[in-house]
Amino acid sequence: MTDSLATLRLAEQLISLPSVTPNDAGCMEIIAARLKPLGFECEFVDSGPESFRVRNLWAKRTALASAFLKTNQPLAVIESAQGAIESVASIKTLVFAGHTDVVPTGPLDQWASPPFVPTHAGGKLYGRGSSDMKTSIAAMVVACEEFVAKQPDAPLNIAFLLTSDEEGPALDGTVKVCEWLTARSEKIDACIVGEPTSVERTGDMIKNGRRGTMSGKLTIQGIQGHIAYPHLARNPIHMAAPALAALNATVAANKGVRLSENVLGFDALPKLGAPGKLVSEDTVSRLEMTRLELSNGVRALLYPNKAESGQIRILVRFGMGYQAVTPDQGSLLWAGPLVLPEN
Repeated sequence: MTDSLATLRLAEQLISLPSVTPNDAGCMEIIAARLKPLGFECEFVDSGPESFRVRNLWAKRTALASAFLKTNQPLAVIESAQGAIESVASIKTLVFAGHTDVVPTGPLDQWASPPFVPTHAGGKLYGRGSSDMKTSIAAMVVACEEFVAKQPDAPLNIAFLLTSDEEGPALDGTVKVCEWLTARSEKIDACIVGEPTSVERTGDMIKNGRRGTMSGKLTIQGIQGHIAYPHLARNPIHMAAPALAALNATVAANKGVRLSENVLGFDALPKLGAPGKLVSEDTVSRLEMTRLELSNGVRALLYPNKAESGQIRILVRFGMGYQAVTPDQGSLLWAGPLVLPEN
């Protein structure tokens, strides 16, 4: 059990920093300052264009030489150079992974308290990032402090992989650090992610593995024309509605089932369990529309520029029962193109 007061104080310190993606706002410097005295080597891996610069942190504490004695290797073997190398290689690396960035606050007048001022009310801690996921990071750091204090010679490498680009595009965050680690042949044996996983209350369950997601974009090409003669044009705004419906009801050509009912043997939408309660979302897979982009800068014309055609962004979140598809089994969702109504 971690020191709850120490965890709370660190969480409050992190919440007070306005680290909206991709700005880390100094969170990682605070974390690195806590880890360095424990023997962690901290490396910042910055990535992305200057207009969207992302900060990443890789901090690793390598097991001390005395930990070799705890690997059940004969002392005579460990004393040799080759034996020492083999002992080091046999020690596992456990990584705590997470992110310091938070989503935008939205209208400040709709907050009961300032989003970046840690506030206590009703036995709860409020502030942007209090749940997702600065409190988790604080708990990880304090847990490591306590673990190292009690077991300084434990035969275990401990690392932190943190990014400020998880809530945004996620192009220059964790994936870049993983590529960087791969390039220098550094291996991760196990990873604990501190996301606020829950069913009834935050942190009431632990998940083994990650179900995965798949995203895509549907572009609807219109035909330009004057608004006085709409029958000569093709308005992608009007076409968007049937496209949305088609995405959720198109028959999977290679399986002969509706996307909204079943795809490759797993449920695509939640089913009702007990009255008024949904089955845990982890047991099902869902298709979600995450963004609809329809813009027309000229009022008298219908989409004068083809670049302004409508776009629909979709996200498929796979359930825990999902099984990967091999290439010979065909397309994941449907085999052919999505057919939209002519008018």
